[in-house]
Amino acid sequence: MKWWEPLSKTGAAARSMLVQAAANRWQVSPGECQTSAGHVLYAGSDRKLSYGELATEAAKLEVPDDPRCKDRSQYRLVGKPLNRLNGLAKVTGQAQFGIDVKVPGMLYATVRQSPVFGGEILRYEESSALGVKGVVGVFEILNGVAVVAEKFWQAKRGAEALQIEFHGGRSAGLNDVDLEQQLTEALDDLGKAEVSGEKVLDVEYFLPYLAHATMEPMNCTADVHKDRCEVWVPTQFPEVVRDKSAEITGLDPEQVTVHTTYLGGGFGRRDWDFAVQAVQASKAVGRPVKLIWTREEDTQHDFYRPAYKSRLQVELDKNGFPKSWKHQLAGPSAIS
Repeated sequence: MKWWEPLSKTGAAARSMLVQAAANRWQVSPGECQTSAGHVLYAGSDRKLSYGELATEAAKLEVPDDPRCKDRSQYRLVGKPLNRLNGLAKVTGQAQFGIDVKVPGMLYATVRQSPVFGGEILRYEESSALGVKGVVGVFEILNGVAVVAEKFWQAKRGAEALQIEFHGGRSAGLNDVDLEQQLTEALDDLGKAEVSGEKVLDVEYFLPYLAHATMEPMNCTADVHKDRCEVWVPTQFPEVVRDKSAEITGLDPEQVTVHTTYLGGGFGRRDWDFAVQAVQASKAVGRPVKLIWTREEDTQHDFYRPAYKSRLQVELDKNGFPKSWKHQLAGPSAIS
């Protein structure tokens, strides 16, 4: 509900500007116009203009300071039961997730990345991976090495055989025991809250780093050519994927097409790093490549929810209900 009012005002402002643009074009009063299903209508006539037709003109108008929001009685969608538009495709298996994508001539790839965030490749010997049947190449990519093969299982076997060493990394040596100790010390620096009463709960909870654990592991299919690049990817950031792909290939962003597929779970993790790896692999091998992280790589290289430690002192009344509650929390920012 935090964003209900500001977003309602934003929508009302846009609607007001679209109505004004239509009124200007028809040379009528805005009060004679109304909106419905993405169009502005002129009352008592069959004249109507879509929001798309009016967007350019509306964008040039002054944004109203306090636009009038719809009355709840006018809501057509909010609070009403609606059928999912993609429900049928999902339950019948017609929906195409990233991992379902197939492109003619496609190769498969998987990756070996540093087990420590920020770690770098020290050395690797690719001959062991190239000796696995079906493996066609081993290439350095963002954060690690990709093994490319005719089939995914061959790529996986090749990645397992790859002799590789990493070094460095800002989280080297980090473990839950030390982490909890650091957070406990931070709470101790705050000083324990004083709560008195007949019955007081004095409890602590430690929440470790937590992976998103999406159903579908990170994956992307890329097809790089000299004059164009196509990417099929389950991502929440298609614009970033396009721009990063353009940087890697040396193409203009307009020469990169990103097909955003269904996501087998996102929750904020469907970023762009795995897409960059797929584009790099396709560029290196000269063929379309579907890159899939193994479940182990997917879990170890998630963007984890931060770890926290909570300390609570809760005074209970005679019925066992909270009477007063003191809560201290130690942990990093969830958004930085």
